[in-house]
Amino acid sequence: MIRKIDEGLYQTGTLIWEESDVPPDVDVVLFCAKVEPAMVPEGGTTLVFQFEDSERGVPPDKWEALVHLCASIADQKVMTVCQAGENRSGLASALVLIGRGVAVWDAVKKVQSSGKTIITEFPGPLWNRGFVDQLLLMKDAP
Repeated sequence: MIRKIDEGLYQTGTLIWEESDVPPDVDVVLFCAKVEPAMVPEGGTTLVFQFEDSERGVPPDKWEALVHLCASIADQKVMTVCQAGENRSGLASALVLIGRGVAVWDAVKKVQSSGKTIITEFPGPLWNRGFVDQLLLMKDAP
C-alpha cells in the first residue's frame, strides 16, 4: 500500500509495500530505514538516510542533514519509505512538503490525515510525538 500525500509525493513502508504499487512517475525514492531495491522504478534515484524511530526525535547531528536533504528533493516526484510506512517516512514526507512551501502545521496535518495505519492502532501516520515536536519547532518557509 502506498499513500498519496500530495501531487508527486508518496509514502510507504517495506512491510506494507506491494510491487504493483510503485507509482511510475517517481523520480526519487528516499529510504529512511531498510533499503528495498525493487521499490525503485526504472530510471529513478535512490537516496538512503537511515535514522531510528525514536520518541526522542531525530538526533541533532542528523536533523539538519535530513531537513536539507528533503528540501533538496522537494521539486521532484518523491516516494518516502521506512519499515512500517508511518513515522520515519511520515517525517520525511512532511519535510518535503515544507520544502515545497507548505506551512509546518499544514504539512503535519496533511501527512497525519493521509490514511489509516496498517501496522499499528494509530489513526494515521506521523504519530511519533518526538518527530512532530521537532517539526513544530521549525519556522515556516518564507
